[in-house]
Amino acid sequence: MAGQFPETARIIGAARTAQDDAAFRNEVDRAIREFLPGFGEEARLAEFLALISYVSIDARGINGWDELKGKIRPGVVHAFYFSVAPALFGDIAERLAGHGMADESSRIVVEKPFGRDLASAKALNATLARYFDEKQIYRIDHYLGKETVQNLMAVRSPISCSSLCGTPNMSTTSRLRWPRRSASAGAANITIIPARSAT
Repeated sequence: MAGQFPETARIIGAARTAQDDAAFRNEVDRAIREFLPGFGEEARLAEFLALISYVSIDARGINGWDELKGKIRPGVVHAFYFSVAPALFGDIAERLAGHGMADESSRIVVEKPFGRDLASAKALNATLARYFDEKQIYRIDHYLGKETVQNLMAVRSPISCSSLCGTPNMSTTSRLRWPRRSASAGAANITIIPARSAT
């Protein structure tokens, strides 16, 4: 929003709610106006909103996954932010893999609490490891999540967004590092899979 997103960046929200791109952009627009009053030029806000799209998706079913894949451009780094209950981590990882979205360009971001105890945390790790290499998995503290997203541009790298505890990639923004270059330099996709998809 401050000119730090490349023009080729895309942000994809994904949740159970049935709505189209325009409805989701309106939600984002209202949130920005509420929490960032006096944000600035209308033209700049319009440019940011144009980067956003939405997919209605079933975390434990088949609906929406092909559409999500169709929105992700090949050859760029794409990050899936799992803002869902840990019980859904495995289901989402499995579906990303099953629909060809768990390739070497993929990164997943998962929030703590990561399991209820050591045994359940190990089980979750094992589940994610079936679909992603450890270097592709980033674990952050739930309470740092908001700040992490707000400061995502601090890493200043080509990423793609969709709206997915004692391990090497755990915790803070400084560990959220992405490759400096991708097959399509300057391109980005971030998929945000929001918490409400777990309800």
